Amino acid sequence: MFPMFHAGDFIDWGTRVTVKRVTSTIVDGETVESSPKSTMVSGVLVPMSADQLKMKPEGQRDWHWWYFISFDVNSMLDHNDIIMQPDQKPYRVMNRLLMMAQGFVQYEIVEDFQ
Repeated sequence: MFPMFHAGDFIDWGTRVTVKRVTSTIVDGETVESSPKSTMVSGVLVPMSADQLKMKPEGQRDWHWWYFISFDVNSMLDHNDIIMQPDQKPYRVMNRLLMMAQGFVQYEIVEDFQ
């Protein structure tokens, strides 16, 4: 269960990350991704805890999982969008949890292996 807080309590903790909107198309039986535009979104990057990683399928536990908590509820990220962290590593959005009453959206992201 999540603690009850409002995103405004953490607004100064945020960092700006680049988000690439990914469009997937199938060309000659292969999936081709393109990201024609990118935007900046504010939020907080939080590593996933060991207990939460244990709930992932066994083959995925060694992957680099993070939470990205965004205070910008008007800029919803979609599954497969790519977040460029400040270290310039790409992370892919795998899941999102809407917490509109608290003023934030929580995304599960994983390092995107190219």
